[in-house]
Amino acid sequence: MTRFFGLFHKTPPVPVVRFLFTGMDLATWRAAPDLLDWARQLWTQPNWQQALSAIRNAAPSGFPIRGRAVTEIEAAIELGRKEGYQDCMNALFSLPLRLPMPMAEVEADFDPKDYSKEEA
Repeated sequence: MTRFFGLFHKTPPVPVVRFLFTGMDLATWRAAPDLLDWARQLWTQPNWQQALSAIRNAAPSGFPIRGRAVTEIEAAIELGRKEGYQDCMNALFSLPLRLPMPMAEVEADFDPKDYSKEEA
């Protein structure tokens, strides 16, 4: 009888975790030396290494439903999940890295004359 009433037991609500959205992107992060130093120091912590390992091991497999034919929609959804997860992991793992600044674009200096219309 207890088992029957256990079916109607409500699960406790999942708490909502809110965070402060600052609008910071990776370029802004990399421009702040104190944030880079903090991330480098964090990456040396054993607990953080375990968390990163758990994150990497929880990545989507890339196979939506094994053992049956997969529709194009299901394959596209799974590909999106996998690529989004990989993009997030790439951003997370690049936080402690100071990347070299890109070189300035070189302006093309070419002769604008159209030689195809020249007479011989």
